[in-house]
Amino acid sequence: MIGWRSYLMLFKDDSWRSGYQSVSRLLRHLRFKCSGSLQTLEEYCWTLYNFCQFAGKNPEELVALSKDEVEKLLEEYYYYKREHGCSVRTANGLISKLATFFRVNGFKGDKDVDVGDLTQHWPTRLRVKPEYIPMLEEAHKMADAAGSLRNRAIILFLLSTGLRTSSLCALTYGDIKEELEKGVENPVVRVYPEMRDRVPGACKRGNPYHTYASKKAVEALRLYLEERRRKYGEIRDEDPLFASEYNRLPRRKRNQRFLTPREIQVIVKEAARRAGIKDWMHVTPKCLRKTYEHVLRSERVDGTRLDYKTQEFLMGHVLPGSQDAYYDKTKIEELRAEYAKLNFNPNNPETVVAKLLGVNAAQLLQLEEEDKLPLLQKILKILQNARQGIGSSEEAKIPGTATPPNFQPTKKVVNSRQQRKTGQTTLLTYTENATESGRSANENHAGDEQIKQKPLTNNIPTHTKQTQEKPPDQIKMKKRKVNLDSFLVED
Repeated sequence: MIGWRSYLMLFKDDSWRSGYQSVSRLLRHLRFKCSGSLQTLEEYCWTLYNFCQFAGKNPEELVALSKDEVEKLLEEYYYYKREHGCSVRTANGLISKLATFFRVNGFKGDKDVDVGDLTQHWPTRLRVKPEYIPMLEEAHKMADAAGSLRNRAIILFLLSTGLRTSSLCALTYGDIKEELEKGVENPVVRVYPEMRDRVPGACKRGNPYHTYASKKAVEALRLYLEERRRKYGEIRDEDPLFASEYNRLPRRKRNQRFLTPREIQVIVKEAARRAGIKDWMHVTPKCLRKTYEHVLRSERVDGTRLDYKTQEFLMGHVLPGSQDAYYDKTKIEELRAEYAKLNFNPNNPETVVAKLLGVNAAQLLQLEEEDKLPLLQKILKILQNARQGIGSSEEAKIPGTATPPNFQPTKKVVNSRQQRKTGQTTLLTYTENATESGRSANENHAGDEQIKQKPLTNNIPTHTKQTQEKPPDQIKMKKRKVNLDSFLVED
């Protein structure tokens, strides 16, 4: 079968010209009155090519038909596509593109093709194809299960930059080289109209913007680039940031071929399957973009939230009305500082403890060493009382902050059953041992007023059997080192 480019007689040296006058008029309209994107050209030409195959006529023969014949042909084509599984929104889009083709070729005024009764209204929220948006923890599992250093870096880049698939495919090494080699923690990632020359649709509507990459994504990218240099040699500035590595290409060309959006989609779905996500078939690259959008709108590590206009800019959206013209996009470092406060890892120790105390993680990180020890004592007391079902009589308080409300932790927040099985010691297992020992001592020595529980931060009671055999004043206490920086108790 002849390809659509050959069938529509597009020039090889200039895709915006055709041997058919009717097609040239359409291309001129798309180039100067629409977005001028090569992706738009491909979509319209592909639609026209399929319609010509359905009607059995070339473009010049189509524009020679009467208005009634054109409307009847469009109606038959619409029902044909719907009967063969096309959604309402897709069928409406096809008819709209064909109506544009006829309109630029003289079907105006009295001869205007009426497609209003043909297309069907479709609510925006109604989706035919289901989707599953991974939680932040699931997205990190996808990265760890991606199968290769390249795929892991791709997942983390999609998650932390929110780039559209075509924009990610069009990135070159030169786009990020300068800040990457300087060791910048959150390097800027720019999206600009010239990227469309590499991958159609890479810069949506030609709207330039920039975003940033997280520290974890940059570390994954460095590991991938090191492996790539070992396999294929030096990476040039014009080479793709994420190469296709298609094994049917010669080895020297694998480092120079850009990934396609379809390849990215396969990588994401496979990573979701390996991560054990039940609805992995419904996870797409755009779903990771929606996970990124959730991070932008969530509370940051310092307890604040990102400004709405900054959220929209980092998503690559155009602000409504005159807001976009007045939004300052030039302050790269200020936006980088705002981005650095985003929480892409909610399960780190600081965040967990901050949730326990009802404060933000930034306040914990700013504490002096002498303030950490009394805070840790209060945390352990809260956990012990929570395990015994007793309300906390003394609230934990960060120096220099207001007293937070009581928070009753659960097993799931602080520790997991699997961690206890593997012997990993956390705040909760520490408190459980202390609680069990205290209960045994109270049962065997009821009424003894000399029984006092020693500070949990300095000593840890031994096993329960030992407390039952010896009086409390003879119990040998085993000292353990307390890591105040991570708020964990280590052997």
